[in-house]
Amino acid sequence: MQTRTSDVHERRVSERASSINESTIFVIAGEAKRMQAQGIDVISLSTGEPDFPTPEIIKQAGIKAIADNFTKYTQSDGIPELRAAIA
Repeated sequence: MQTRTSDVHERRVSERASSINESTIFVIAGEAKRMQAQGIDVISLSTGEPDFPTPEIIKQAGIKAIADNFTKYTQSDGIPELRAAIA
């Protein structure tokens, strides 16, 4: 069997990459999960992940948006029709 060059070289991470710390948001999220596993009632506001399933009306709206090719970024001040509906 022939040895590949990539098998011979040791993989190293640069000093700069090694100095990157874990995101504080994920540290907080991890702590919230540990507390929940201990039975502590926690409302985690760390990563913006809801603790409930996506409502059906939102799922259907997403499917319709994809089918209608409404998949690009909006202008920075938002979608005029949506802004009017919310106002």
